[in-house]
Amino acid sequence: CTPSDGTADQDEDVVESQDMLRDMRGLETMMEIEQLLLGPLCTTVAPQQIRSAAPHVHAVAKALYGLLRKACASNPANQAILREYIPQMTSHLPCDVGAFNANVQVYSSSRQLLE
Repeated sequence: CTPSDGTADQDEDVVESQDMLRDMRGLETMMEIEQLLLGPLCTTVAPQQIRSAAPHVHAVAKALYGLLRKACASNPANQAILREYIPQMTSHLPCDVGAFNANVQVYSSSRQLLE
């Protein structure tokens, strides 16, 4: 008998949280918030200057993309939902808010890219 290190319980908790976000349409809501934050700002400020011009907006957008990245980690169902938002996420790449890492996570372990 080996003692449990608790990682299986943690993994189950992560999957449950990811599923809850999906069930509550949290992924879509986060992407809507991203667009509300960055969409108008990107038309008035150069994307590379968002961090200095609007630090609070930059921080919130970066936190949301971090959460989206975690929601997609090893979760094909969540990855599939966010694939529909790739054009929006791509438009946020120059803003340095974590859209690149979220894109990578969406396509990690994706068979669609291999086919």
